[in-house]
Amino acid sequence: MRSPTRVFSNARVFTSKEGDSTLYDTLVTRRDKIVYVGDRAGAKEVLEVSCLRSVDADNESEEVEERDMGGKVILPGILDGHIHLLQLGNALGRVNCLRLSAAQIQAAFKARREAEPNAKMYLGASFLFDAIGQPPHRKILDEIIPDVPVFIDSMDLHSCWANTKGLEVLGITKDMPNPKGGEFQRDENGELTGLLMETAFHDYVWPWIADRTSLEEAIGQLDGAFKAFQSTGVTGAVDMAMLPDTLVALEEYYKRNGNKLPIRLSMHWLLNFAGTDADREARVREAAAHKERLKDKAPWMRMAGIKIISDGVVDCESIIITGRQKSTKR
Repeated sequence: MRSPTRVFSNARVFTSKEGDSTLYDTLVTRRDKIVYVGDRAGAKEVLEVSCLRSVDADNESEEVEERDMGGKVILPGILDGHIHLLQLGNALGRVNCLRLSAAQIQAAFKARREAEPNAKMYLGASFLFDAIGQPPHRKILDEIIPDVPVFIDSMDLHSCWANTKGLEVLGITKDMPNPKGGEFQRDENGELTGLLMETAFHDYVWPWIADRTSLEEAIGQLDGAFKAFQSTGVTGAVDMAMLPDTLVALEEYYKRNGNKLPIRLSMHWLLNFAGTDADREARVREAAAHKERLKDKAPWMRMAGIKIISDGVVDCESIIITGRQKSTKR
């Protein structure tokens, strides 16, 4: 069944066209495309001239749905050019560490543990190097939670701060070489600080958490992310680090939602550096195969390209430059 023609009247429609600040009264859409913006009289004429109320070329009666917007403003949808969909949905349930000091982060995790004493892991989001007031170190987190894994993503999602138990469950030891494209940060004595940078984060922490996240939990996280985007006017986005577990959940969400998504999504398949040149080539071919396979799901979801992380990021690099944190630029 086709989408009905919709007439949104008694509105204030802003087109965003250069030089046009008019707020129009009426907007008409047909089959999910805008066909008219203007006044009510013009909309009526468009409906009559286009014969939208009559039988169409396929002999299907055209349904027209009218909506009185009560003076509300209608704006063009926002396109977000760089998101991490499942990570956002996951972050909505984490301890929010944005702009918190180290002491405040300790207090927040202490409160979370008291609220969820039997949790198998404790997750945080959005710590900032400048805000915590000192270099991140596993011992700071160990003081609050020494016996259960703790992982706190940085604001830019390019590094992660773990406690000692977190390093242990990941199998990371001080004698392990740094992964290609990343770093297990060590202090001046060669001891692990708990800061995992770039691929040391993406190739270790994300898979570990994914393995312990059920499909239903992932679908719930996607739903939370979609609702967050829609609440701010986002109608399309580009996911810049699509992973296998996210894609599985996304396709299931698409199927359960009537072969649609709440927003239109373009995706870039995240590649890692592990293995041989042949292994890396195979991962590129995997992304190409997904692109072909997902063609029938456009425009709701499509594989647009690949993602390669090849350097550092502003937040972390700024701390490196000031000398407050010892590290190496990748």
